[in-house]
Amino acid sequence: MALWNKVNQEVIRGVGAIEPLVRLLQHKDLEVSSRAVTAVWFLAEDNKENQDEIQRNGGVSALINVLLTVDKISLKKSATQTLMALAVNNNANKSVIADQGGIAILVGFLKDETPALRKCAIGLLWLLVIDNIDNQNALRQVNNLPVLEALLNDNDPIVKRATTAVLKHLEVKPPMSRDAAAEALLSLAVVNSVPPAQSQLDHLSSLTGTIQPPEYQERDNALTVVFSGSNP
Repeated sequence: MALWNKVNQEVIRGVGAIEPLVRLLQHKDLEVSSRAVTAVWFLAEDNKENQDEIQRNGGVSALINVLLTVDKISLKKSATQTLMALAVNNNANKSVIADQGGIAILVGFLKDETPALRKCAIGLLWLLVIDNIDNQNALRQVNNLPVLEALLNDNDPIVKRATTAVLKHLEVKPPMSRDAAAEALLSLAVVNSVPPAQSQLDHLSSLTGTIQPPEYQERDNALTVVFSGSNP
């Protein structure tokens, strides 16, 4: 009901539903927790006001706790994707995710045997280091680099591309080109049969060269499409 529906997102926030939804993120019943994670994800998608409200009510902390305490891989994956939705075009939330221990958790996920979880983790790490020097420095810790470098041999071409992009950010090299982002989107459509949003493809194809302001918003949205798809 709320995904990509700005009106419904605003109505849900307006009636005060975000605070009780955040409380449900850590419900002892994993089915309830899973549904709450999805609801929060949809409310945060491309909505700065909702992202901020979710964070003010402890949403990032609750989602980090899900990553730390839940064994169910599908729920870890959804929680990671929800954190991505909270971080898109929101540098403050990117910093909060890192401050709550998110980077260390995500690096741990990069070593997980589940391909989908590795993919979500590297996608969120990529998003966290874009335009955020503190997060770049946190990820640049010596013990993290071998884990990232190992992903360059991952079987998933999107994971390889994302890892390459992350490492370039850590080396303070120019940001990825719009053509590379478009290629990643098209790869997702082929590998996962999940069609990227047409508006994303149209916009990506209309731009060339390296990404500079004010194009950060479209780039972050593109990353979300690549690593989250349209469904949890």
